[in-house]
Amino acid sequence: MRPTLPALTYRGLNLDLSSSAFGEMRSSEHLPYNVVALRERLDAGGHMVIRKFFDHDLDYTGRIRLSTDCRYQSASKPIDER
Repeated sequence: MRPTLPALTYRGLNLDLSSSAFGEMRSSEHLPYNVVALRERLDAGGHMVIRKFFDHDLDYTGRIRLSTDCRYQSASKPIDER
């Protein structure tokens, strides 16, 4: 059984975390060397999903750095400067 997590909020409003709020992430794994098709996918959906494209440790390190930088910048800038 999965534990119930508290609601995720932003400025006091509950965020909708349902799958319908985010849409479907379509895989682009069958297009890894088709640059034209990858650009079309990015233009159409705003994302590309290519699992295991990057080294896991490199990807994890990058995610930690990005989240740390975002947290630092958000805490250090007034709302109107973001």
